[in-house]
Amino acid sequence: MSFWYGIMKPRWLAVGLIVIAGCSSGTTTVNNTTTADTTADTTVNGYEIRPSANLVGADLSRADLTGANLNGANLSRANLADARLLGANLNGANLVAAILNGADLTNANLHGANLTYVNLTDAHLLGANLNGANLVGANLSRANLSQANLTDANLFRANLRDVNLTGANLTSGNLGGANLGGANLTGANLYGATLYSAYLVGANLNSARMPDGTIHP
Repeated sequence: MSFWYGIMKPRWLAVGLIVIAGCSSGTTTVNNTTTADTTADTTVNGYEIRPSANLVGADLSRADLTGANLNGANLSRANLADARLLGANLNGANLVAAILNGADLTNANLHGANLTYVNLTDAHLLGANLNGANLVGANLSRANLSQANLTDANLFRANLRDVNLTGANLTSGNLGGANLGGANLTGANLYGATLYSAYLVGANLNSARMPDGTIHP
């Protein structure tokens, strides 16, 4: 027994240390960019990234949160400028007055999220799910919302100037009083949408399905 203990214990300890070292960190830093380990709760810039997290006013600018699970999180007034949120789960999240200019939310899930007065200028929301999202007073100027799902979204008085809504689904959405000047709505679905008092000067509605179901020439 003494021979087994003397020879094998160091090997057992080495294996244990390797396992502990491999599990000690939830983030990776490459070229000064913090990347979240989305397989488990983790921290980025000192903030806990997890469902229902309280991240009010958090500074997560330029953070890589690709695939992060922030379901139901409170990110009101958070700074997420130029952050990477590709495929992130923000279902039901509170993003009131958050800063997301230049952020990449490609294929992100923002179903039912509260985005009132959010800054999404120059943001990338290609294929994002914004079904039922509240975007009242939001600034989305020059954002890319191509192929995005905005069914039942509330965009009342939102700034959508020069936005790309090519192929987007805006069925039953509220665009009342929204600024759509210069917007590209080619092939967009506006069936049942409210456009009362919306500004559409310079907007491209080629092949778009209008609120009454007709196809714009």
